[in-house]
Amino acid sequence: MPARKSEPSEGLRNRLKNLFRWANVLLIVLTLLIYAVPFTPASFWPLSLIAPFYPLALLLNILFALWWILWRKKYAWLSLLCILLGWNYLQSYFGFHFLARPSTTDLQVMTFNFHDLKDLPFRKGHVGHDLTGLLNFLDEIGKPQVLCLQEIHQGPAAELAEAIGYQHLHYPEKGTAILSALPFQASGYIAFPHSGNSALWADIKWKGQTLRIFNLHLQSNRISTQTEELSNQREFDEKVFRQIRSILRNYKRAAQQRIQQVEIIREKMEKTAQPYIVCGDFNDTPLSHTYHQLSEGLLDAFRQKGAGPGTTYARFPPALRIDYILHTPDLQVSACKIHRQKFSDHYPVSAHFK
Repeated sequence: MPARKSEPSEGLRNRLKNLFRWANVLLIVLTLLIYAVPFTPASFWPLSLIAPFYPLALLLNILFALWWILWRKKYAWLSLLCILLGWNYLQSYFGFHFLARPSTTDLQVMTFNFHDLKDLPFRKGHVGHDLTGLLNFLDEIGKPQVLCLQEIHQGPAAELAEAIGYQHLHYPEKGTAILSALPFQASGYIAFPHSGNSALWADIKWKGQTLRIFNLHLQSNRISTQTEELSNQREFDEKVFRQIRSILRNYKRAAQQRIQQVEIIREKMEKTAQPYIVCGDFNDTPLSHTYHQLSEGLLDAFRQKGAGPGTTYARFPPALRIDYILHTPDLQVSACKIHRQKFSDHYPVSAHFK
């Protein structure tokens, strides 16, 4: 009798193992497709929709590996091998340089999407925003010599420059600014056709050499609010289908615009003779065509000297890294940090250059 009772439980256990094996295989296939996204044609935007799910795929692969190790099964090697195949991408999402320390003589550059000051409190009497917390934070980290801002208007940019003590402000138009404690040797604006986003550049002199700072704000997807609303839907009805179609349309349009903008930026970068730094909100992940093209021939400051999770977007969807500091190989980074400060829907990112 006991033997008969154990048979159903043994059969259930085997069925669960088979289910987990197939789920593991499907996850590995999906993860490999994610790895392939940067190498697909730029025009093939639908595949790029899965790239933001890399952190989730990584977590699930780790859980599967631990599950199979617990059961002492050889299948653990499948997930472990899949994780190792994406080691290059993992370093774009998680930094291992916990001992990196900046020097007081370094050039500190920060990029920060300011979100039009919407997340900062108003002063008493509602006359302007209260910058006290932000100014205290900048004092604590040693005031970057160069601050690249996105999503900010000229008035607040000038107000911030004065409050911090920056004497040099480059703000041509369209919400992108470079604030600097160092004089500009030259500056310029890079126009994006049919877009409210923009890019600009400025040259500064540091330790006897001229450096060019690019500040980019590439085309926004404008789907964060929609995806958050969709995630809160309790019923799968016609309204959900309309939201999904709208999200896909917006994403396609933004992805195609970013491709054009990257081509414009690359042309300008390739004509730059001096060392340069590329900062900004790319509105795309490290597994995107955008990042793949922009980072070609450059180094990623976070990959070089970052520590811990690389998340730079503070809202939904989670674990997004879309803000970057890239640089030419002739510059050396001593530290890179993502500051978990809630002054915006993005986190500030800073890098120190020797």
